[in-house]
Amino acid sequence: MYKNIIIAVVCLIASTGIAAEKPSVSELLKRHTTTQATTQDKFKSFIMKGEDSVEYSMNVRLTGPIPTRADNEKFYHLWEGRSDGKRVTIRAHMWGNPSVAGGYIPKSKPSYRSHTWDGQQFWGYSRGGDSAGIAKINKKQDEWRRKSLIGGHGGSWALGYFGVSEEPAGIVLREARSISVRDETEKINGVDCFVIDADTKCGKYKVWIDPEHGYNIAKAQVELREGKNYLFHGRPFDTAGAKLSFSMENVRFEKIDDVWIPVEADTRFHRLFHSGKSYFSESKAHLKITDIILNPDHDALGSFLPDDIKNGARVRIVGVEGIAYRWQDGELIPNIDEAVIDEIDKMAEEIMAETIRTKSTIAPMVATISDLLKKYAETQDKLRSFIAKGESTIEYIKIPRQSGRMQKELCEFRTDGDRVNHRGSVWDKLLSKDKALYKSLLWDGESFIQYRQGSQLTDSTVFIEKNDDGKKRMIATEYKGAPLMGICGGDYDRIDSILRKADNISLQQKTEQVGNSQCYVIDAVTKRGEYMVWIDPEHGYNIAKIELQKRKGDLIGSSERVGIGMLFLLKNVRFEKIDDVWVPVEADMKQYQDDHISIIKWHHKRTKMTLNPDHNALGSFVPDDIPEGTKVSVSGEYGREYIWQNGKVVSEDGGDVKF
Repeated sequence: MYKNIIIAVVCLIASTGIAAEKPSVSELLKRHTTTQATTQDKFKSFIMKGEDSVEYSMNVRLTGPIPTRADNEKFYHLWEGRSDGKRVTIRAHMWGNPSVAGGYIPKSKPSYRSHTWDGQQFWGYSRGGDSAGIAKINKKQDEWRRKSLIGGHGGSWALGYFGVSEEPAGIVLREARSISVRDETEKINGVDCFVIDADTKCGKYKVWIDPEHGYNIAKAQVELREGKNYLFHGRPFDTAGAKLSFSMENVRFEKIDDVWIPVEADTRFHRLFHSGKSYFSESKAHLKITDIILNPDHDALGSFLPDDIKNGARVRIVGVEGIAYRWQDGELIPNIDEAVIDEIDKMAEEIMAETIRTKSTIAPMVATISDLLKKYAETQDKLRSFIAKGESTIEYIKIPRQSGRMQKELCEFRTDGDRVNHRGSVWDKLLSKDKALYKSLLWDGESFIQYRQGSQLTDSTVFIEKNDDGKKRMIATEYKGAPLMGICGGDYDRIDSILRKADNISLQQKTEQVGNSQCYVIDAVTKRGEYMVWIDPEHGYNIAKIELQKRKGDLIGSSERVGIGMLFLLKNVRFEKIDDVWVPVEADMKQYQDDHISIIKWHHKRTKMTLNPDHNALGSFVPDDIPEGTKVSVSGEYGREYIWQNGKVVSEDGGDVKF
């Protein structure tokens, strides 16, 4: 792996001496990338420290519903990188104003991040202010991760990584599609430098080679090839729809152990969007290496030990699900919260007690599974079109348990079977009802329109996505009354359609009493989990109770797989007859996830239910809740800004927009 480090340094270090005449491209690259084995050994093991100052600005809204702007933000890094050729660690403090969302970070309480490959596993750790922070351990060897540690730290530019490729410049140039050296040299910082032009797999490179400073690169300009993904600071970066460029200049060199090393430079990364206007984002940085120590005793220094993790930090081990840890005096301590364990035990006892209590001894039944599912579907068809107003009380419990976080929600759900509109206001003890957060999700048959309003009207945003009717099913899952429609936690489809595709399904020979009704009980094993469903023949063959167990690998959502187990429960369903149709109007739901042992409990009540309303006359699927002037983001329209005006999307100059 760390041949890359050696190659990168070699790319910046070369034999001394200036050619009497213009060398060929191959000669220049050889001088740029070749060095003696002893010099390679010198830079096989090192400790490098540095400091950066970065100015960031942009005038474009990024993808997603939340607008993002930044004007002349400035932040700072102090970093240290260590490597012995096989192991590597990068640690950095940051302060200033790195993002609008994050807010200002004082130098007295900087944020901190570290990444380490200790030869056996990866350690990632972050903390902010006085917090103990969060750590993650990954034992899987991953080439991308290893490269990201080299290409992503503060000194990467000095190793030849120009923020546009996961490979150093020497390798990129050697593999160029076309390359040439100019006849005339150009002076850079008083030195006559050779100028190389190259068309590479990453884009167009222009580099100035300094023969008086070890044939290092004294200046560089790169224009990225559009439409290709790159690793930018170790992360995938998509250049589609934008013109991107990188430059480095004002490079200062120092001679360390008889080797010329770049120790200071200015860089610029610019992104210009194709939108007909001058939308851009740009970062300018002054980078400085303050100290280099060659061949330190890493073992004596503990260079690759996680001694920077604070006591009390939460720790997750990738691949070890269901157990959370905390860090204490250099050891992993499992997080075991007795209160939550008691809650889980109580929940299991409730399930078993109710099962035992409601077992009946009536004679074998004559109903079939197909009959029961058919009658359930017939009732749901009568409930295809409705308006339901409701209220929910929601409690969230997590490890480490502090106290259950409570929320209140008022909502309205409208559907005609094809179109869906869900609107809701949420508040808690920290956010008063009169400053509740508001959201609306609408599928009008052609577009998905998402509107969110924070505690202040200025926080409002609209996000529009065209031609995706899959959003219709997603909206239903956002509705806390979705289980009353037969949509369980973790599912997008109604339960009868899932049961019809079961791998194994059976009907218990005896009914069970749920409330005042004798209910049929269906057991099913499906690709989406194991279902136990109680169907109530006295209330329109609606569902009176559900137990759903999803295990790792089962389907969840639209097509994803469960990474952690979960249990969903529906009980205490109350029915009312509306327009001669039995309707479930109230119930208790509980969802338990075992990754960090989290529980969500909620009670939903439909306070008003109208069947088969005239949706068109009522404007049920018209986005009439969006204030005039709200900023709009349209999926696929990157870099373009719109506003909501007179019930539609218009450009900033007021012109109509057609997608």
